[in-house]
Amino acid sequence: MNKSIKQFVLSNRLIYESYFFLTGKKLNRKKTDRKIDAYFRTEHKEECIENLIVSVTSFGQRIYDLKYTLFSLLQQTVHPEKIVVWLAEDEFSDSTLPHELLPFKRYGVEFEYCQDIKQYKKLIPAIWKYPGKHIVTADDDIFYSRVWLEKLWECHLQYPLDKITHRAHRVTFNDCNLNSYSVWPKNVRTTSGVLFPTGGAGTLYPAHTLYKDTDNKCLYETLCPKADDVWFFFMGYLSRQKVRIAPHAERRLRYVDIYKEYGMNNKVSLRTDNVFNNLNDVQIRAVMDHYQITDSDLMDYK
Repeated sequence: MNKSIKQFVLSNRLIYESYFFLTGKKLNRKKTDRKIDAYFRTEHKEECIENLIVSVTSFGQRIYDLKYTLFSLLQQTVHPEKIVVWLAEDEFSDSTLPHELLPFKRYGVEFEYCQDIKQYKKLIPAIWKYPGKHIVTADDDIFYSRVWLEKLWECHLQYPLDKITHRAHRVTFNDCNLNSYSVWPKNVRTTSGVLFPTGGAGTLYPAHTLYKDTDNKCLYETLCPKADDVWFFFMGYLSRQKVRIAPHAERRLRYVDIYKEYGMNNKVSLRTDNVFNNLNDVQIRAVMDHYQITDSDLMDYK
């Protein structure tokens, strides 16, 4: 949706509510709450895929909506060995965990407490604790479709060393000069060109395939303090890891808080800050300069 159409849609409540309903972007919370209650009243024993971890992080008030994302992860057609939620140890503990999250522990969801490394909690602690396992990252504000994980896993089985994602942007160039992130084609279908995975839609990182600096806190906090997707993209680039979009990828997402995603409340998302303030461009260039990656080098990355 281009900017002018988006402004028109969001200017009228009847129009934007109709748009959210027709596109399936808005989660029906009341209906989902009833499904969660019904799920907790029954026993579930599922066969799990060994060495596959789904990793999530949350913070602040967002944790009170986390149950919707976790429920969608439990409803998958294939099941990981673990679903792990990483929380800052100075913000949460077992005694302060919201009570509505406690039943999820009975169904294989684990809550771990770690140093607060912000959005990097989604992947870095999982790499530390489960170094030999494949990690799939998920966002805490998306309600995933039931086949979301299966599509990533099936593609991984075909290409076991590649980074598999549901959504990616295409990195573009003008006469061998890197274009601004803001003009990259977003959420592309093509598998050609240089692909930049977006972590929120879901990305599978095979074990032992990212560059050795991936968990270097000093580096990522200095070069990419607000852009974990940028950092993980270049950690794949430096290890010459190919990026693949999963066949029949889940390109349309259903958001737990659609109003936040569209900037309609007072909650400013990291995406809004990075894109509209051009912080992604700054952080991309910082990483490239540090590792002496030229625009031409990046253009050759397939």
